[in-house]
Amino acid sequence: MARNIFKVKRNPKVIKTYRQSVPATRFIGKKYGDEDRIDGHGGFGAQWKEWFEKGWFKLLEESCPKADFEDADAYIGLMRYKGDEPNPEPFQYWVGMFFAEGAEVPEGFEYVDFPASDLGVGWLYGKDSYIYAKEHLVFDGFKKQGIKVIPDRQDAYWFFERYACDSAPRPKKKGKFVLDVCWYAEKEGETKKVRVCKTCSGFDVAELEGLLAPEDYTTYCIGKCKRHNPKLEGKVYGLINEELVVCESKEEFFAKIKEAVEES
Repeated sequence: MARNIFKVKRNPKVIKTYRQSVPATRFIGKKYGDEDRIDGHGGFGAQWKEWFEKGWFKLLEESCPKADFEDADAYIGLMRYKGDEPNPEPFQYWVGMFFAEGAEVPEGFEYVDFPASDLGVGWLYGKDSYIYAKEHLVFDGFKKQGIKVIPDRQDAYWFFERYACDSAPRPKKKGKFVLDVCWYAEKEGETKKVRVCKTCSGFDVAELEGLLAPEDYTTYCIGKCKRHNPKLEGKVYGLINEELVVCESKEEFFAKIKEAVEES
């Protein structure tokens, strides 16, 4: 009888998920892309090796003011993903660290600024060779705690591997490790007046820019995909004050938005 390879337990387990609030930060590091992967399709181990050989982490630690939150001194593999249509962009992988807001950037490095945010944090537990590139497992684990992963204003998702032990995952036992995987998430208690999906809501969501303040709406998945809700085909819809509103036209939907804004 042929061996069923799908029964081999190689995937790591998500042993803990939680929310972490962090202040505004500046991430300082170096940016890479898919073209920099080992053999064009592997990981970024060569880049991490270069960082240690050239002392870039030490240089940053000695030059930049620290951020003030738990594990802020960790080494980071930061990722940016915007692969969905209609405007996909190249994948980004950054190596570096988080520092205080506005920290001066040493020559030869780049930076990304992040506002005060909530993180969804997940601990992946497994053998060293199997715990990488498993960010989706943590993403799925957030649902049980109501942690919503959200994109930035350019519809790109940011997430990262956090190495709090000098570039190695946290040691556990039996040759297994714990790797921190963090996603930027919706702030706890934050309520948006309007939530629409850029793919399914039936209109160009960029048109909301002249109708609502940026902090009053989001454009990520609202859980009402047309594929699973065929009755919404041809409709214009979204969540207004967390209630699903379905309209026959964009004009009608925008009128509902204006009514909600005026009443608030």
